[in-house]
Amino acid sequence: AYIQSKKKYKPVAQKVRAVLGTCPEKFRIERHITGDPLATMPKLSPTPPPFVPTGRYTQERKEAFDKAHGDDFL
Repeated sequence: AYIQSKKKYKPVAQKVRAVLGTCPEKFRIERHITGDPLATMPKLSPTPPPFVPTGRYTQERKEAFDKAHGDDFL
């Protein structure tokens, strides 16, 4: 089956190419990171709590995922 596109094919000769140049200083992104952003992150336990089914991730989905990926995944 042939699928017709809505736009006409553009030849390579009409391709729009980017122009090399410098970006003005007023458009540059300034990043001022003060302090350590990782210092305020909570520590995760290496032994997570037992699985509790929720609205989307049900026990059936967990079992199917474990069956497909095995115990050594993540």
